[in-house]
This record gives sequence, C-alpha cells and structure tokens, in this order.
Amino acid sequence: MNDLRADLYTRLQADAKIFDFLQGVALDGFWYVDPASLDAPWINPRFWVTLGYSHEGPWPEWPEVFDTQDYTPFQGLLHQWAAVSTPDSEVEGKRFEHVIRCQHKMGKSLWLRCKGQILPAWGELPRRLLLAYTDVTEFKEKEILLTHCNTEAKIGYWEVNLQNNIIFWSEMTRIIHEAPSGYSPNVQAGIDFFDPLYKPVITELYEQAVQEGKPYSTDLLLITALGNKKWTRAIGIPEMRDGVCQRIYGTFQDIDEAKRNQLAREESERKFKGIFDSTFAFIGLLNPEGILLEANHTALSMAGLSSEDVIGKPFWDCYWWQISAETQQHLKQNVLRAAQGHEVTYEVEVWIAHKTPITILFSLRPVLGDEGQVLFIVPEGRPIQDIVEARRRYKSVLEATQVGTWEWHVSNGTLLLNERWAEIIGYRLEELMPISFETWESNVHPEDLVLAKQMVEDCFTQKREHYEVDFRMRHKQGHWVWVQATGKVVSWTADQQPLIMCGTHQEITARKNDEAEILHLFNLSQVQNERLNNFAHIVSHNLRSHTFSIQGLLEVLLLDHPEFSKNKVIKMLTRASQNLTATIADLTDVVASDVLVTEDKRELDLHAVVSKNIESMSALAEKSQVQLINRVPKSASVKAIPAYLDSLTLNFITNAIKYCAPDRERVLTISLDRVEGFDRICFADNGLGIDLKKYGHKLFDMYQTFHNHAEARGIGLYMTNNQVKSMGGCIDVVSEVDKGTTFWVILPS
Repeated sequence: MNDLRADLYTRLQADAKIFDFLQGVALDGFWYVDPASLDAPWINPRFWVTLGYSHEGPWPEWPEVFDTQDYTPFQGLLHQWAAVSTPDSEVEGKRFEHVIRCQHKMGKSLWLRCKGQILPAWGELPRRLLLAYTDVTEFKEKEILLTHCNTEAKIGYWEVNLQNNIIFWSEMTRIIHEAPSGYSPNVQAGIDFFDPLYKPVITELYEQAVQEGKPYSTDLLLITALGNKKWTRAIGIPEMRDGVCQRIYGTFQDIDEAKRNQLAREESERKFKGIFDSTFAFIGLLNPEGILLEANHTALSMAGLSSEDVIGKPFWDCYWWQISAETQQHLKQNVLRAAQGHEVTYEVEVWIAHKTPITILFSLRPVLGDEGQVLFIVPEGRPIQDIVEARRRYKSVLEATQVGTWEWHVSNGTLLLNERWAEIIGYRLEELMPISFETWESNVHPEDLVLAKQMVEDCFTQKREHYEVDFRMRHKQGHWVWVQATGKVVSWTADQQPLIMCGTHQEITARKNDEAEILHLFNLSQVQNERLNNFAHIVSHNLRSHTFSIQGLLEVLLLDHPEFSKNKVIKMLTRASQNLTATIADLTDVVASDVLVTEDKRELDLHAVVSKNIESMSALAEKSQVQLINRVPKSASVKAIPAYLDSLTLNFITNAIKYCAPDRERVLTISLDRVEGFDRICFADNGLGIDLKKYGHKLFDMYQTFHNHAEARGIGLYMTNNQVKSMGGCIDVVSEVDKGTTFWVILPS
C-alpha cells in the first residue's frame, strides 16, 4: 500500500491532469484561497456545475451563491482559519469543517459540506487554504425532515458511549424531561427520572442491553425535572463488538397524552364491557350486512353458547333464531330495514338453553356515522315472559269476569275500549266508532251522570285516588243496564294535570235487581216484625191479665175458705198459676230482647256502665256479702248497643251474687283487655262454678238451670248470649265446680 501511495504522489507531481481528474470527479467543488485575499479564491468549474451552471461559465460572483443567513458566519470562519498572525507551526496540518447553504441556479437550496486544511508556507509559496466541497443536500433534507418529525412526534435521541461514559441527550430529550438546556446526566441520574414503580423495570432492561445485547422498547412513567408525571416510550439499541457493548443509543418519545387517552379508553371499554356483559338484556353488535360481531354474556349464557358458536355468523342463522324458519326470515327482513336506517321493535319468541322458548321485546337500532350512513346495528332483547304471562292471566280474568276495560287519554279525548265494554250495552266495538269521551257520556243515564262526572273530577283534583260508582247505561235495544265503574289516573303531566285515566265496567243489572228484591223483602219483614211485636205485646198483656185474675180468684177463695189451702187440687192449681205467671214474664223478656231494641252500636264508656250497675246492686251485694270490683280503666270504651251492654252487665253481676259460695270470701272482678281488634269484658267470680263437662253444650239454652236456687229460671244466659251475638260478638267461659266461673264477652273493637 505504501509503494502505491508513493507511486501516486510521484505521478501527481509529474502529471497535473491526474489531479484535475481527482478534483473533478471525487468532489463537488474545490477552492484554493490566498489568506491575504479571501475575496478572490480560485474556484474549480466542478463547484459551479454542482450549483447548476455550465462547466465553461459564465459564473456569478461567488458570495452571491451563498444563503444570506449562512454567509456572514462562514466568512468569519474563513478569517479565523486564515489568520496570518498564527505561526505555521501551530496550523500545519490543521483541518476544519462546516456546512453551508447555497442557492442553485434553478432557485432551490443546496447544502454543501466544506472541509478545509491550512497549507503552511512552502519555499517561496505563502500560506494557503484548501477547501473541498461535498453536496450533502439529500442527507441534510432528511436530517431536517427527521428533526421536524421528531419534534412533532416529540421524539428525542439519546446515546451512552460506554467507552468514555459520555452521555448525549438531544434537545427534544431534554424538553421531554423538562431539563435545562445543555443538561447531560449520568446513567444513574437518567434512570432516577423514572417513577419508583417503573425504575426497576428500566434498570433491568438497561442491564440486559449492556450485558446480553438485548434491545428494548417499552412504555414507562417518568417524573420530570419539574416534578410532572409523564408517559414516555423508551427505546434502547445496544451496539456490540466481540460480545462487548460499545454503546447504547435510542429514543425517548413523549406519549403522555396518547397514553392517558389509551388508559382512559381502556378503562371506558372495561366499564362498557362490564355493563354490556352484566345487563339482563340480550345485547349484541351487527355490521350492516347482519353479521354478528359481538354478543354480551347474558345472551350467550342464557342460551348455553360460547362466542365461537355465533360470532361471525349471519345473525338470523344463530341458535336463538332457529326456533322457526318464519322467525329467521322475519329477522332477516328487519335487519335489512335497520341497515337502511330504520329502528325496528317487536315481540318475538326465541330459544334459550335446551331449546326452551322465551318471549322477548326485541329491537334493532342503527348506529349512524357523521354522514348519516349506518355503521353498526345494535340488537337488543329484553325478556318479557312474565309480562306475557301476566297479560295472558289478565286476559283470562277479563274473559272470566266479563269486565270491560277503558283507557282515556284526557288531553285529546281519545277513549280506548275493549270488546266487552261495548258488549255490555249491546254493541260491537266497531259500531261505536269513532270512540271518544262523548261515547261514554252520551250513554249514561241523565240522573246518574252528575255523580259519575263528579267522581272523575275528584280524581282529577286528587281529592280521591280512585273511584267506584254504579250508574245506568242505555242498551242498544233501548232498556237500561246497571254498570259498576272504577277509574284511576295512572299518568300525570309535569304540572300535575291528568294525562291518562284507566278503569273498568262490569255489568251488575242482575245484582241490582236482586238488591231491589232484597230491599222489598226487608221492608216486608219489617212490617211483619212490627205486627209480630204488637201481637206479642197483646198476647203478653192479655195472658198476664188472665193469670193475674186466676191468681186473684185463688187468693179470694183461700181467704174465704182457709181450709181449702190443704186441699191437694187447690195446691196444684196455685202452683200452676204461679208457673204460668213466671213463664209469661220470661217470654215477655225474650220478646223485648229479640224485637224491641233497634238502636245502633256506638262507643260507650264501659267503666261508667259497670260502676252504675255495681251501685244499683250494692244493697243486694252487701246483703249477700259479695265484693264487687271494677277494674275497667277509666274512660275505656267499647262499641255496643247501650241497652244490651247495660243488660248483660247487670245479668252477670246478679248471677255472681245469686250463685256465690257460702264458705269463703266472695268476690266478682270486672275488667277489660284488647286482643287483635277485639274488646274482651271479663266477669270473674269465685262462686259455686258450673260443671261444663255436664252442662257446657247447653249453657246458653233457654230454661237451663245448673243450681238448686229458688230464683233460677234459665233465661238470663240465653238472653245475654242473644244480645252479644246481635252485636257481632260471642261469649267464652271457663268454670270449675266450687272454684268459680269466668265469662268473657268478646266484642269487635
């Protein structure tokens, strides 16, 4: 090699054409400059050819071809390089380099790299500058484009030279780290910029690159010099030689906005997916051709399917719709309608697991783009099997009860009726068309219309929640039928005006006729009862008069003939007369109990009633040494007929005195408690008691006595029981012979 070099140098000295060849083809321009006269360099023709001029000329003045912004700095560099005051020993062999922008003859800019060397004085020849130019326009333009792209994309360059531990950061890298201009960290300082969560990650990646030559590319969160958190994409490329890493270079890209948008989008997608899969409705996504792109978890699990079973198939061919060919064809037609931008909703039966049919409310909703084109179709199905079953049951109830239904849209007067509503008044529904509020109003009996309309108005003004009223309606054949109507406002406007009212009509003509017949019979029975009452009084009065006459005659006979008192027949006649008198008195009491009392029940002060009867019986109680105790709370009330409450209280007090025990302290306690809507009046004594096993089944029968007492007639408990029953109550009793008896009179509260 050294021999060839010496050979080339010899030829260059002998033949100048060789040098002309080299400087004409190996370079894009060549200057030879006298430092003492920088404005008059020798410029070879190749320089001008590079700038678009001909090889022979003419050529412009050389300063004119340089860019005005670059020329002044370049001229200063020339003066610096050519400084004649610097000794040759200091500049010999010294080289320099600069890139300058020039203007091509066609007007475009060219970038030339100028490489120069100072030639010291040689013999009689003074110091000179030798400048060689190379066209680097293509590389410079790519560099400018790359720098611009990196700036727009926020990409910075970095390099770590492991031979001299020098670290280079481009300006964009410093901007990303929000570090001051000129900042150059060491490796550890660069790693320390990363968030503590990601610092171990970048440390491991960097060590793998250095030790194993493994490149990396990852997204990491760093904390800038100003304390801001920022997402970056870090790329590192190791350069290995003989298994040893010489340097690592790569890029940092600011992806904070994109990354945060991505994370937000992923979070939104997770939420959407969660809602999409957790909703009870069947939801999916179709393309405009009807191909199923997505189906939610509900749609798949309810049918026992996996996504692979249905995704990518025409929707109408999927399992749910194979319930019938008609169902599939109908769906296919509706998908076509949705693809044209129409929303479709209808009820349909589909299959779920095990080919079980279920009714859904199904819809197809198109998703439109900015220009109105259909991008996707969203199918949605909501199970309404319960609603369908309820509708079927409701229809069955209406058919079974023969109830007519109506729905009144108050704002426009529209009235929706079912067929039965029309049948009640003898019409078919179409015969009443057009149907409105006047259809109802014109058929209601004039005498009933005012009350019916008032009921409706009360609902409108919210005086009542709903109404129920009976009125007559004109039948098609001309007669009147009775209708029981109900109604309720089911929908209101924002300002609380009635919007929709619904209700029913039920024919009750037969019931009304029965009620009229019952009323007639009731009135007749009242007249007959009155006659019976009069008859009972007459019979009682007349019989009592005759018995008194018989008794009087017997008394006169015995006064006139005392010896007759021992006559057996006279004794029997006297006892028969006395028994007849007692029987007539008892029957009079019974009639009075069953017939005469016509009062209604009302709230009565029980404590006062008990106190009054205890006071009236106090002399007899004192004589019999019976203690009467009133434990009814003051002002406690019960709902009863006054005469009956007074009678039964007096009867139980009288019985307690009459049948008291002779061998112990005698007590009657009267109290009150309330249990589940009933008042219980308690009469508890410690008297002779009753053998309920023996007499319990006939305790309240007439003429039943249970003790040998001179005044026992068997009428009191019979009358009391009838009185309590007539007030809607009953009597309960607990008794033990020689221990006492407790009666409870139980009345509705």
